Amino acid sequence: MLLEANRRTNLTGAKTAEEVALHIRDSLSVLPYVRESLVDGGFGGGFPAIPLAVAVRVPVTLIEATAKKARFLESAVRELGIDATVIADRAETAAHRPDLRGRFTTGTARAVSGATVAAELVLPFLATGGVAALQRGRLEPAEREALSDAALVLGGELEGVAEIGRSEEHTSE
Repeated sequence: MLLEANRRTNLTGAKTAEEVALHIRDSLSVLPYVRESLVDGGFGGGFPAIPLAVAVRVPVTLIEATAKKARFLESAVRELGIDATVIADRAETAAHRPDLRGRFTTGTARAVSGATVAAELVLPFLATGGVAALQRGRLEPAEREALSDAALVLGGELEGVAEIGRSEEHTSE
């Protein structure tokens, strides 16, 4: 389904089933951090939210600013029978909605700009005690410090950085 839609709309860089499988595996590497509800801000092909929702059967809210991508996601969650809501809006705008702000126990962002931007997109959606799993490549010391500072400004704290899902193609943290 993803590969077919990707031929019409640029959803992901994955062009083969093997490449999609790598994205799925990488998405599932954050399973230990998923709690009762999940919000994902900024993604494209539905990674990591759709694989996580299938694996743990938690309600998921996918936020996607591009209308074509949002339509694909609506179709995908309907076809997969996932308890999901797709919000066709920018994460930074949707975060001001009272029905979304501070509501989720888990937030994810994968391969979205820098770590501080990912935190700015996800943290406003989290309830007190919620966890943000921000999948990034290697996190350099300066970016880690900037992320820690950004988290404090956003009302959170950087509890740690975990190197997970390491493969030759990429590393997620």
